[in-house]
Amino acid sequence: EASVDEYLSTGVKSVYQLNIEENKDALIKELKSGKIYYFIFNYREDYEGDDAFLISNEDEVFAVVGQTAEFEFVGLEDNEKQLLQIMMNWILQCFNKFLINKKFHL
Repeated sequence: EASVDEYLSTGVKSVYQLNIEENKDALIKELKSGKIYYFIFNYREDYEGDDAFLISNEDEVFAVVGQTAEFEFVGLEDNEKQLLQIMMNWILQCFNKFLINKKFHL
């Protein structure tokens, strides 16, 4: 089971409408009650799995697949300096990942 925050923190790559033949009504009832189910989704056996969540509308069940982002809560106070530092660290991490992928190091 997953929280709404975990689901909403996901960068969605794909959405699959599932064709459920057994216990579909029971699953939709669970999902309508507010439950969100989490699992690891591998499209191919040799790839790293993605985060996936089961959700529903009135009649269908969907698997929402993507990568869950790690957000850091700064706070409600006046924290511009702390926010700037967090943003700069994030930018440096992204840049380092880019350089590593290109076989360079910072």
